[in-house]
Amino acid sequence: MKKITERMLWSRGACADQLDKFAAMFPDGAVVTAENCEAVSSEFDWAWASNHLLNPSARAEYDRVRASARAEHDRTCAPAWAEYARMCAPAHAKYDLVYSARADYDLVYASARAEYDRVRARTFATVYLAQ
Repeated sequence: MKKITERMLWSRGACADQLDKFAAMFPDGAVVTAENCEAVSSEFDWAWASNHLLNPSARAEYDRVRASARAEHDRTCAPAWAEYARMCAPAHAKYDLVYSARADYDLVYASARAEYDRVRARTFATVYLAQ
């Protein structure tokens, strides 16, 4: 029975938020089983765990399986991603138009502000010297 403990994670440089979460969920440590890991699959940084808790040969196997799972994930999500991009295209075009208008405004504003600042400074000097 292999177990991961808070001390083990701390000694390998786990970040504070992950340590705190682990300690709250597993105050006596966690027995590593596929079922236990899957039960908390969305809770922890598995990339960090694979880099810091697996030996080189286990890491190579993890990377092989992960790459296959990632390819399946990408294949499954591709149609939804394409539809999302198609639906967002008009909004992105409008955003680009608005952003371009904002850039034009910023140029005009900067020029007007510089002139305003010059007038204020000149007026201050004139009024100050006349008092």
